[in-house]
Amino acid sequence: MAIIALVGTLGLLQGCLYYRLTKTYHQLCSQPPRIAVHYLDDGSRAVQFERPTLYDKDVACLMGAAPTTTKATLYGKLWRYEVRPLGPAGHASRPITVDLSFDLVDGSYRLAQATLPPSLEQVLSPLFIDRSIFAACNGQLKLLTRTAAVDLSGLDSALLPNRAQVIDLLGPSNDGPSTHGTVSWVYCLGNCAASDGRLPMSRIDIDFGPLGHIKQVSTDYLQYYAHADFDTKQALVSFRGTLAQISWGCDL
Repeated sequence: MAIIALVGTLGLLQGCLYYRLTKTYHQLCSQPPRIAVHYLDDGSRAVQFERPTLYDKDVACLMGAAPTTTKATLYGKLWRYEVRPLGPAGHASRPITVDLSFDLVDGSYRLAQATLPPSLEQVLSPLFIDRSIFAACNGQLKLLTRTAAVDLSGLDSALLPNRAQVIDLLGPSNDGPSTHGTVSWVYCLGNCAASDGRLPMSRIDIDFGPLGHIKQVSTDYLQYYAHADFDTKQALVSFRGTLAQISWGCDL
């Protein structure tokens, strides 16, 4: 969520969405954070905001797509975004899901809780996730270039998963087997085997060293791009589009 907040700010958003995004960012990054973190029975990590602020339409705008599924809940509604790797049968047993709960507040649905899949913490330790959020919250924003530089020096590389653990989480890569070098995964939203002509939504490139440790990670998602170099301990998050591109179809 910290990365989404950073990237949204980099897009030079204006008006009400910018205000709501900033309020959400401050809840996550204030000291102490104004969020509650708890674990569900299946091992998922749920991040609950003290004051729901972002509207459902804001989330759809930032994600660039409608949710994969949606259902009504006691207090509002639940959105699920599900991505699957492109490849044989879409590796149907290895989807990555994020659940977003919205409460109905003053006539509008507002983001109250985000739930990360348990598979994420099977590979990344809770300490590494916490330190990653801290690093993102302390990133140096450059509004003119729509980028944010993130210092990774506070992250212990020993907490990163190795090549075998990454493949266990993401499944076989689109490049086939490789002992080292860059390995890629391409994801689409929803059912990759569907005949709806859905285009790939995201690409993940991971550069592994000879011993299987992660050296660099790059991620593409629509107009968003992130690159982390764990040798130099620097990361860059950028929005490569224009204000008009992110504003299109959004109520700004």
